[in-house]
Amino acid sequence: MSSTLWACRPAEGGTPDWQLTDGLPTITLDVSDGSEGAASWPAVHPGVFDAGGGFRGHRVAVRFEILQASAVLLSLQFCVERGPCPDLEITLDGAHRGLFHPVVVREDRTQTGEPGPVAGFVDLQVGFPADWLTPGPHVITVTTALDRAAAVGEGRFGATHEIGYVTGESLPAARGHYGQWFGSYIRWSGVELTSVASIPAGPVVQLRPTPFYVPDEDSETGADDSGAEAELVDVDVTWPAGTTPPASVVVDWPNSQETLPGPPPDRDFGMVRFRVPVPGFDAPSTVDVHLDGQLHQHRITPCRRWTLHLIPHVHLDLGFTDAQGKVLELHCRNIDRALDAMALDPDFRFCVDGSVIAREYLRTRPPHRGDAMREAIAAGRLGVNAFHSNFLTGVVSLEELYRSTDMSLSLPRSRTTGLRYANLTDVPTYSRSIPTVLADLGIEAFVGMSNHGRAATDTSDELHLLSPVRWQGPDGSEVLAHFADHYSQLRFIAADPQAVAGAADGLGRYLSRYERPDYLPSDLAVIGTHADNEDLADGDTGFVQRWNEAFAWPRFRVCTFDEYLAAVAPLRDRLPLWRSETGSYWEDGVGSAAADFAVYRRTQALLPAAETLGALVSAAAGNVRTNRTELDRAWADLSVAAEHTLTWARTMAHPHASPVADQLGWKVRYINDAHRVAIDEMRRHLAQLSELADIHGPGFLAYNPHAWTADLDGELDLPEGVDLLDADGPVPIEILSSCAGLRRVRIHLGAMAAHSWRFLPMTAGQLTLPGGQAGPGQPSPTIEGPPDFIRVPADEPIISKGWEVRLDATTQLPRSLVHRGSGRELLQDGSPVQLGQLVRAAQTPFDADASEQLANPPDIHDHHRARTLSIENFRYVPDPEPSDLVQESPQLTFVGVKPTPDGMRLRWRGAGAGLDAVTIELLLRDERAVCDLDISFSKAPCLDMEAVYVAFPFAGTAPVLRYDRPLGWVTPATEHGPGASNEWAAVTNTVSVQSQEGEIRWTPLDAPLFCTGDIVRGRWPTQFPAQQSHLFSYVMNNFWPCNTPAWQPGPVTFRYRFEAAAQYEPAASTRFGRTARVDAQVAEILPLDRFGPAAASAYREGNLEVMTIPEEVDVQVRQGHDPSALTVQLSNLSGKPVSVQPPDPRPADSAGAPAPGILVPPFGIAHTDVSGSAHSDHAPPCPQPGK
Repeated sequence: MSSTLWACRPAEGGTPDWQLTDGLPTITLDVSDGSEGAASWPAVHPGVFDAGGGFRGHRVAVRFEILQASAVLLSLQFCVERGPCPDLEITLDGAHRGLFHPVVVREDRTQTGEPGPVAGFVDLQVGFPADWLTPGPHVITVTTALDRAAAVGEGRFGATHEIGYVTGESLPAARGHYGQWFGSYIRWSGVELTSVASIPAGPVVQLRPTPFYVPDEDSETGADDSGAEAELVDVDVTWPAGTTPPASVVVDWPNSQETLPGPPPDRDFGMVRFRVPVPGFDAPSTVDVHLDGQLHQHRITPCRRWTLHLIPHVHLDLGFTDAQGKVLELHCRNIDRALDAMALDPDFRFCVDGSVIAREYLRTRPPHRGDAMREAIAAGRLGVNAFHSNFLTGVVSLEELYRSTDMSLSLPRSRTTGLRYANLTDVPTYSRSIPTVLADLGIEAFVGMSNHGRAATDTSDELHLLSPVRWQGPDGSEVLAHFADHYSQLRFIAADPQAVAGAADGLGRYLSRYERPDYLPSDLAVIGTHADNEDLADGDTGFVQRWNEAFAWPRFRVCTFDEYLAAVAPLRDRLPLWRSETGSYWEDGVGSAAADFAVYRRTQALLPAAETLGALVSAAAGNVRTNRTELDRAWADLSVAAEHTLTWARTMAHPHASPVADQLGWKVRYINDAHRVAIDEMRRHLAQLSELADIHGPGFLAYNPHAWTADLDGELDLPEGVDLLDADGPVPIEILSSCAGLRRVRIHLGAMAAHSWRFLPMTAGQLTLPGGQAGPGQPSPTIEGPPDFIRVPADEPIISKGWEVRLDATTQLPRSLVHRGSGRELLQDGSPVQLGQLVRAAQTPFDADASEQLANPPDIHDHHRARTLSIENFRYVPDPEPSDLVQESPQLTFVGVKPTPDGMRLRWRGAGAGLDAVTIELLLRDERAVCDLDISFSKAPCLDMEAVYVAFPFAGTAPVLRYDRPLGWVTPATEHGPGASNEWAAVTNTVSVQSQEGEIRWTPLDAPLFCTGDIVRGRWPTQFPAQQSHLFSYVMNNFWPCNTPAWQPGPVTFRYRFEAAAQYEPAASTRFGRTARVDAQVAEILPLDRFGPAAASAYREGNLEVMTIPEEVDVQVRQGHDPSALTVQLSNLSGKPVSVQPPDPRPADSAGAPAPGILVPPFGIAHTDVSGSAHSDHAPPCPQPGK
């Protein structure tokens, strides 16, 4: 039987009150009264290598009382979060002393939610005999300490086994601005003393080869010869308290016998570690150990001789730590510092974290410095990320991936390795479209450096432990890739600044994870010497030299990313193949600025359409060209928009502080600028098209921006009493609103061929006078508003030609939606939420008073934020209970239904739960099984962690969910790999839910995040939920503890389109989403635009084509800075190869076979130069005007 004598738990918050006692910072607890001491035990316990703790041991003393003598077990449980794990000295009553080298467990990420590759958990059990614990008061101390000989090796550098409380090394000054972020400490989970019947009785010896090699002093060869080193092997002897320590240890090594002394005399229990060199140990061997005459036999295998590629690197955040303008200058200054260092040290290397820095450097430095940077790149001494910056891959488009490399591809390739590389830092997940794009661009390698804060599952370590890998895209293209656990690895492994003895612990644990038969390389990256936006001068430049002087292996080599990748490249064909998707963890940050990212999402869809139209018009007309300067600027602006940093690091602590709005405003400016360019250039090219097609107003020009026949709508402003005409007469319109007789209308254009256009003349036009006055003789307009909505009793079905809708009695939202043509029910019967229902989820109900205080704070104020810890971050313990959230919805009223030319429109209005002025509209189209759902509301500010969702409770038997990426599709239940984001995801265009009843295609136009089956609760699951057809559009949140706006008040609109289809077909499903995101582009053609007094305004149509495109292929056309250069990018939307016939520049009567077709691989990319197909200034225009 056992019973707890006392237990202590770590204190919640606060700063421990360490008092200097006997030269050491000490905290003394008294649990003599049976108290659990929860308020006193320090949560964080600095170790000897912790700079913030003063590079010295720290002690916790516990006073307690024993009523009856018995054996006891001291249980010590803690996490080693940062850096080296300290040794632990444990004493009892000052009379008994022992030392332990804790065993840190890191089998997977279950043991820790902390960053870095060596954090793990310790469960140390120490027994004491009954005769040491007589009734009465006692004291146990636990002190972080160091046995230096056990770290660096027996007798080396004067090291002894004396228990020390300092590093024993001369180190650079500590950098106080990081606190303990790069420290060396333990975080306590609990300490408990339990009475037990017995404790272990005999000594234990363990042998463990280490990855450390030292010069063999007895060898006649030089130290650089691989045969001239001896591997250090640990001989760990543990003996229980109350037993006699072994007098000697005799070890029969493969080629020698060695007698080791017994434990130091100042220890009477615990461990002693002899780290001894073993010459000639180069193969698996059986080793006999004689411990006081008892034989212990061990089978041990030597470790490989590792080369550690240390990659100096400073992470780029566009903002976060400081204002963006200063951040960009800091990184440019780091290039200055790197070039200066290279002039002094030919072995110095540095890697730049985004090509935007190289661009800024060339713009802000004199030409000779720019030339020096280019030469350093060419010489292989300065690496530059091929990507613009560190973007969220789950939200970027295909064209953004390509354009993000524009700057880097203008820089030289390394003459040393011949490789280009791209990297993404901090962001923890990566779209599998990336390897296809990189391979297509001739960029051979990739490095991902994950930050697992808010981005982990129990299996997140698996990809890191496989790396390097062959990373395969959806088309089968591959790049060589390494995925690292963090970008400040050296500091997380060895603390900062780095001591050799401390690094030996951290590196030993790091390398032990890769010392496996299935791991091929003997080269391994240690990435990062610095942190976020840090001065390159702020670092320990001497560590590598100190380490390489102490150990022959592992040997540090300072290098660039491409140099490391070149070192492992010879193994490429034998490396693991990685083709899984990792989802979209940090992409949930876009939900913290939903209105801004809705603009971003509209822009990323519109900008390539505008560029393609401009290139097509230029190819046809020959006398105009695209505004390359503006388009390139807009693409660079989108790269800024997609970068992972939104605003200041301390937004949640100081949400009203000026840096919050300042940094967010900087980013939003780029979003808005890119959006304006996209709109302006689309309008420019529509105007050019009207000239090319010889169109005269008044009327409207409608254009299909897609490479396929698309069913399109258009919105425009039409004066009262004026109709639009097509080939068959007046065009039916739906009046959306009216302002003093100027109506906002929607027209349904129906099917339009690829890149085709129609001109719809107006039956009359208003005169346009310089001052905006009404023209002479023009009557005042008769205001015609949209038809009224007709209220239908909630318990009656609402029926149109194509649909039948039934409303829920409580929410008044649709609980049933039946497509009458197929008889198919789209909504799940009995769902707890209804179609379009807004759901606010938080720890507490919305507090209107607190919201008002946030909106109008006094000059001096404080804040409290209710946090949902399970959502805020990954945890320390597996299988957490999902958060029990309060779910609220606004109270809605069904306004009614009205007919439209193509179906019917339903409307709801209401407010509640911090969502004001809610309007929901559902457009049901009769001729197609297509529905549009639009939701707008005004969000009240709230600092408490909260999220807002829109429910889509689709029905389906045995559903299979897929979502598309820029290239290809992901079936997350089977294709999300270890460590993937499985509680939410981000879609590029379309989510497909295929069930026995058919497919539902769903496209969020403005908000890419979605969940399936349930809202976000902080489960951090290792598998994506299967057999789920319910979707939640995850539109808003403020879950991040930093870097994102604390709240987002104001109006927002979220638009959706969904369709009932027979069967999932990847190309058709992608086309559906892309068509929904970019509708018909409509431009008003005024008489002022196109003056033609003799020409009558008439219906016209035509198309723009440079080549015939199969419907499975999307097209992006780009005109270069040279207007004669025209490139067509073909992306295959299907899962099968597609052949595309390029244009034939020869005359039509030319003999011979045409050029061979271009084979585009499944979900792949191809390019063709069609410059020769462009028309000259004197050629007849393309398109032909048509009717």
